[in-house]
This record gives sequence, structure tokens and C-alpha cells, in this order.
Amino acid sequence: MQPVAQSLPARPQPLITTGFSLEITAKDVGSLEEAAPGIPRATPIAITFLPGEDFTARLHAIHAARELGFIPMPHYSARRLRSKAEFVEYLSAAVAQSSVTQCWHVLEAKCARIERQGMTPVIVTQFAFDAQRVLEWLHALRQRGITTPVRLGIPDLAGIKTLMRFAARCGVGTPSAILGKYGVAIGRLLGIAGPDLFDKALAEGLAADRLTSGPHSVTLHFYPFGGVAKAIN
Repeated sequence: MQPVAQSLPARPQPLITTGFSLEITAKDVGSLEEAAPGIPRATPIAITFLPGEDFTARLHAIHAARELGFIPMPHYSARRLRSKAEFVEYLSAAVAQSSVTQCWHVLEAKCARIERQGMTPVIVTQFAFDAQRVLEWLHALRQRGITTPVRLGIPDLAGIKTLMRFAARCGVGTPSAILGKYGVAIGRLLGIAGPDLFDKALAEGLAADRLTSGPHSVTLHFYPFGGVAKAIN
């Protein structure tokens, strides 16, 4: 007797809403509590960093999200944080009081999730002026076993005033000592600055630490603040 081929039922495709996340403000705790029974446990809940809301209210929202069985993801607005100390205080309180997952774990989870979907993740960083800090971050990334390809953001040849304007807009630190390493003289704001010193320090550090060895590529991502044509040339 010939075996009869039977067709298997088609596997249902996951809904596009599967694994969704939500964003709330510090004032939305009551609404979140009301809607909680219909939200899957471990859903990521982003808590915004809006003007007019204090740290106490934000921390309360973070704690409430965790208590309801969700994963709080607090935002940190660089333009609204008045100092590094204020940032550290808020971050420490969020972690200590509500068991907020640290950023490394979030990045690991993001990369793993992308790979599970059959895609290749790529990490593109914000631009920076301090090659040493970039190298330290990249070294820590690889030590944690995150082998995702990285594109390191750097500003290209541009006027110093233009660089300062974009740095302020994007929350990039510009202490005078760091700018000096990049080749920017605070007393000469009418000049232009390029990434030559940054590129040299970065290349030497990458080679010395063997951070580009193997298949885990590290390339550059240019921010053409002086214009695309200048960046290409």
C-alpha cells in the first residue's frame, strides 16, 4: 500500500503586535495600573523624561511598572540633565529601587532578538570626540560577548561653531580637555576641525587591542556636519 501524504496545517504567523512595548509618562501610572490585566507580563514599559516632571515622579512610575510585572525602560534626556552627578543619582536610584535592567543587558537582548528573526544586527553609535572613551566602550562591549558589527560615529570636517552646535543638540560632552585631543582650540571658534587626530588615536587603539580581529567588524559612521561633499572628499 502506498503511503498517503498528508498536508500539515500551516503554522500561524506571529502577529505584528507580538512582543510590543509601551511608552508612558510619569503621570500615566494610574492608566497603566488600570490596563495592566490586558498587558502581557514582562512587556517593556518606557518611561519618558519630560519637562515638568521631577525625579520622584519618574521613579514612582518605574517602580510601579516593575511591581505590575513589566520591564521598566526609563529614558534619560541629556539636554535636561544638569550634571553627570544628577544622571548618576537618578540612574542609581532607578536600578536600586526598581531592579531596572542595565543598558548592557538591554543591548544584548536587542541583538539576540534581531538574530532570532534571521537578521544581522548592527550597532551605530552617536558621534564622539574622545577616542579613548570610545575604545573603552568597545572593549567592554566585546568583553561581554557582544560580537555585533559596530559603526563608530565621528563628525567629519566642519566649522568649530557647527561642531559645538550639533554637540549641544545631541547631548555630546565637550569639555575643553577632550576637545583639545580632537584638535579643537576653544579660543579659535572661527576655525574648522577635522577628525584626523581622532582617527589616528582610534586606529592605533583598535590595532593595539586587536578589537577588529576576526569577523566582528568595526567601521566608521560619518556625521557630515560640514556637508556631504566635504565628508566624501
